[in-house]
Amino acid sequence: MQEEDIQDLAKAADWRIFGPPERILPVSEINSSMFIIASGRADVFEVMNNGSEIKLDELGPGQSVGIMIILTGASTKTVIRVAVETAAWEINSDALHAIFERRPIAMEHIAESVAKWQADEDKTLVTRKLSRAQADKIIDKRQTSLSKLIASFFAQRKTEETNVEFTDY
Repeated sequence: MQEEDIQDLAKAADWRIFGPPERILPVSEINSSMFIIASGRADVFEVMNNGSEIKLDELGPGQSVGIMIILTGASTKTVIRVAVETAAWEINSDALHAIFERRPIAMEHIAESVAKWQADEDKTLVTRKLSRAQADKIIDKRQTSLSKLIASFFAQRKTEETNVEFTDY
């Protein structure tokens, strides 16, 4: 993203404080915001189909959560639960959408960054020695074409704003 884009996101961000065991992102909830952790710590849990949770990671200052939600409009199977009091900047999808409208190439750059992040996350699953079946389930859920999902989601939102029916989603 360009400096101007980052400044626009910062201006649109809201400051939030979370206390343990509060969830920053509850499972299966469609949210219109992402969060960048400023201080504190949160734990990331993947929720399996049977309801059990697998701790994947810990997040701290400078790390973000919820980017896939605001990029694709999908609900999450991941729970982010604060471990200690945590402060975070909340950025809603409208702020990001405004940047994509102004600079469509930013969408492709973000999709590329997220794809790289997912590849790193897949390596983490292996190093945490999850069973192959558990790792496969998690990896399978993440194999998507991010650019297409992002473009479809924002195209749908734009169409909804103009009250034109959108059927290709």
